Amino acid sequence: MMKTVRASGVRVAAAAVSPTLSVLSNLAVWWKADAITGLSDAAAVSSWSDSSGNARSLSQGSGTLQPTYRIGMVNALPAVRFDGSNDYMTNASTGMGSTPEIALVIRFLTYNNNGIAVSNPNNGYHFGTYEAGSGSVRMITTAGTAIVSATLALNTWAIVQIYFAVDQGSNASILSVNGSSSTATITAANYTATDFNLVDLGRFNFAGLYQNCEIAEFIGYSGTGLGTTNRALVKQYLSAKYAITVS
Repeated sequence: MMKTVRASGVRVAAAAVSPTLSVLSNLAVWWKADAITGLSDAAAVSSWSDSSGNARSLSQGSGTLQPTYRIGMVNALPAVRFDGSNDYMTNASTGMGSTPEIALVIRFLTYNNNGIAVSNPNNGYHFGTYEAGSGSVRMITTAGTAIVSATLALNTWAIVQIYFAVDQGSNASILSVNGSSSTATITAANYTATDFNLVDLGRFNFAGLYQNCEIAEFIGYSGTGLGTTNRALVKQYLSAKYAITVS
């Protein structure tokens, strides 16, 4: 929001204050499109820098597989667009571990059955979101079994939070869209200790499943869960930054 202040009797405009992420403990990766510099609209993205301070950038060395940088996509801020055909970016050492907590700002551009937006390409528990023809996003196992799903309309920007309720003393997996949560039980057999140290955005490699979507920001935490208060702070930060209404 722009405010005006008086200086020497003259009314001048003060710069808007950008929302600040206050939850930094156990922050493993932080990819935000507005931190990408030097690119024009529709330019290919070969590297997406990590703003966490951990130097865990996303990369894609092949020009034909690179997503594109798009300006002014959500609240006048940029996003990275994945084409749903072969675009993806990867990081092999995120530090998120087996019980990560993820928050991302995303919109799906087409209904692509089984298209993967966030995945671990190797291990048994596939922790991410994917768009089905029914207009839902889901967390699934590598075998393709849906664990928990939530409604998300096409071409609608949303704040999606994905986490295990370890901090709540349970083995539930939780998928929240704009603050509305869906919960399901998982078992230890569905994931391994290194599940989310390797992450792809835009695809699930083993099954060749790609997703046509845009991602404006991705925040990943390690550890045993943020807890209710910090989780709400992350949601509020993203809501204020991208002007997305949440409950």
